[in-house]
Amino acid sequence: MLHLLNFAAPAAWMALAMGLAGRIVFGSGKRGMGWICTSFVRFGVVLAALLGSAWVLGADGRMLGWAAAAVAAATTEWVLRRGWR
Repeated sequence: MLHLLNFAAPAAWMALAMGLAGRIVFGSGKRGMGWICTSFVRFGVVLAALLGSAWVLGADGRMLGWAAAAVAAATTEWVLRRGWR
């Protein structure tokens, strides 16, 4: 059980940190969802990326898995902030 919590903890911290960094970089402009809802979305995406990398690579904590989590978090932040506009 403790291993599962330690596996999910980086996803939780990354979700909260990306929300804070997004507010600093992009400002607190109008958004469709609040920061709690977007943090849950980012947490789910990053956790899915970490689970997928652990499944594909056969072990958790590999650098390719962390890179995939960072790209997934940044892409999610871009989509939630409507970066294409």
